Amino acid sequence: MISEYSNLYTENKAFTSDTYSYSLYNLEGKQLYSEPNYNSLLDLDPKLKKAVERFIDYGNSNVSTFRRFKNDRNIQLMVRSENDRIYKVNFEINTKGGYVFAHIESTTRNLSSSEKNRIQRFRSLKHDLVRTLKLEKTYFYLINIEIYNHPFLHKYETQIYEAVFLDLHTEFLTITNSQNVGLRISTNQIFFAYQINKPDVDINWIPSSLISYMKNTIQIDNHEFHLKLSIGGLHTSETNVSPLNILKGLRANLRKVIDSPFSRYATQNQNDSSNLIATYLSLRNSVHKKELLLYYQPIVNSKDKSLHSLEALSRWNHSAKGMISPDIFIPLAEESGLISSIGTWVIQNALWDLSQIPKNNSFSFNPMISINISPFQLKNPEFADNLISYFSQLNLHPSSVILEITESRYEETSLIIEQMAILKHFGFQIAIDDFGIGNSNFSRIEKIECDYVKLDKSLIIGVDTNQSKRSVLKAISQVLFSLGKKMVFEGIENAELESIAIDYGANFLQGFYYGKPTQITDLSSFQFQITL
Repeated sequence: MISEYSNLYTENKAFTSDTYSYSLYNLEGKQLYSEPNYNSLLDLDPKLKKAVERFIDYGNSNVSTFRRFKNDRNIQLMVRSENDRIYKVNFEINTKGGYVFAHIESTTRNLSSSEKNRIQRFRSLKHDLVRTLKLEKTYFYLINIEIYNHPFLHKYETQIYEAVFLDLHTEFLTITNSQNVGLRISTNQIFFAYQINKPDVDINWIPSSLISYMKNTIQIDNHEFHLKLSIGGLHTSETNVSPLNILKGLRANLRKVIDSPFSRYATQNQNDSSNLIATYLSLRNSVHKKELLLYYQPIVNSKDKSLHSLEALSRWNHSAKGMISPDIFIPLAEESGLISSIGTWVIQNALWDLSQIPKNNSFSFNPMISINISPFQLKNPEFADNLISYFSQLNLHPSSVILEITESRYEETSLIIEQMAILKHFGFQIAIDDFGIGNSNFSRIEKIECDYVKLDKSLIIGVDTNQSKRSVLKAISQVLFSLGKKMVFEGIENAELESIAIDYGANFLQGFYYGKPTQITDLSSFQFQITL
């Protein structure tokens, strides 16, 4: 991993080499070309080979480190082999060209004092990191810092990272009463550990506090720089958890949020994994045991706040554990293949509820129903035909249903595109859900030919107090308006957010301000809430 070698970066100075070799990789880590003795050089020195392979592997991992670089990068590291030969490995990362050029120089000269100091600092850092990762009952956090482009970024970049690390470490010391370890493991990554025996400490408390404290900006010499914090958290209450597994867990959680345009965090308890199998077995029986429920949340017209549609939201009321969050069981259902049966249950029950709405005196008209569809369901070649068949049985019109596809999970496979085209042709309306999470793609919006785009609540929440977020939201809204898409703003929780959303062109609004999700039997409460 890059961070392990961060303190070994060399300056651009004279380096008398005895050996020189190079290779070319693509951004996925595949070797495209190598100088004849490059691979044999790696094979002859296992320590060198391990260093190069781990760097390449880290860069093309799921974090997509190479692709996230906005500009070309030159990264150097030094490796000292067992026979005292010194290798300087330089990686030239060209994101536009789509390649990584690696070249290796080696010499038998003695290390300079500064090089020896860097190696000693790295060994000390590695020792402290491993020792800390062995702590029991500890909250671990891995923080990635990203600074947005600024005319003076190059001049102040090092100073900014130093200041952010100092501010974060000081705040961490303050809120944890000094019961922590803080290590800067690379230029832009910080590792924190908080050992505490209290069982009721919320793992989200620390990352939430740090993000709130930093306010996404830092002031250096009267220049304001905007930054983003991505935090992966992990809590281990078990003993003998390997440091490697903890690091894997931290990186996995960091990957969940690192592509978000805003500061976010993702956390997990280590013992969650031991409960995963039990949760899966319970979920598999949830339909049979009638533990799944459908809740509905109103979506209102921005002009007159009249009810436009109801979004069907699945809920799991576990017989022993109570309500289990969709953030837990929906990903589990997708990964395990249960999403097909659960998705079918959601569709059938939502359509049945839709057919019964005319019998409900709470509404003067029949609102549309919005149903979430997983890409895993669309991979079934019979999905569209089955859905159309079920509609015919209930004598419902497809235009009364909006099918929501999560934008970040959408895959442009021929089968999914074909299924979407069939559904669109038959008369279903299509909405792209959670737009704004991760690498949102406007060209994808055009290809899907959707009717609605639902802006994720992470774009909305805090926009009333954060000018930077407001600028981003305004820009996204303008592009979607130019594409002719109807916009649904999620996360509306107060009158001020409503006003901002309307100013930025929202066609429809959704959030607790208009009503929390509730069961079909309580639909009458919607009529009261949205006519205030």
